Amino acid sequence: SSVTSRFVIGADGASSTVRKLAGIPIDFATDKPLQHLLNIHFLAPKLKPLLNDRGMLYFIYNKAIVAVVVAHDLDEGQYVLQVPYFPPYQEFSNYTPAVCAKLVEDCIGHSDVDFEIQSVKRWTMRVAQARHYQTLRTSGSGGRDNVFLVGDACHEFPPAGAFGIGTGVGDASNLAWKLVGRYSRTSVRDTVHPALHLLHSSCL
Repeated sequence: SSVTSRFVIGADGASSTVRKLAGIPIDFATDKPLQHLLNIHFLAPKLKPLLNDRGMLYFIYNKAIVAVVVAHDLDEGQYVLQVPYFPPYQEFSNYTPAVCAKLVEDCIGHSDVDFEIQSVKRWTMRVAQARHYQTLRTSGSGGRDNVFLVGDACHEFPPAGAFGIGTGVGDASNLAWKLVGRYSRTSVRDTVHPALHLLHSSCL
């Protein structure tokens, strides 16, 4: 099936397909990633009563593990354990189900808390910025200028400080406000990239 629209907004993350199809290059601030991490999504409904507070982030430092736990839903017991690993000394393939289960056990610290691992994925922390936040008439878009990028599709920040979510929401709000008719099409084209690109560059 196909959809016809006046505009396309790429809000499809750091590996943005929209950005690639539009021919918009992305520039990385460093030659190598800042960090490699595992995301271990696990279910532990009995963990909540053991927590002293009801925070979202829990930083774990002990002899067995250094990690961060993100509490996505305390009532349901949905957590994500983020563990750094260091190629080439450690590779993603080293983290078998048994190894990941041991990491979760070391994180929880209570042998009587049952848990079930839902998934294990990896992600790479990088700092990057798309060269343009919209297609240009000279880019690989067939001369069209109606494709825009927002959020991680056009910039990547480390999670500290919530720059990613903060700027992502700002991108979407800024663009939507202009597209609904407050600006002419020419003004949208001329204002989205210059203002936001400069702002995000100062955050990198």
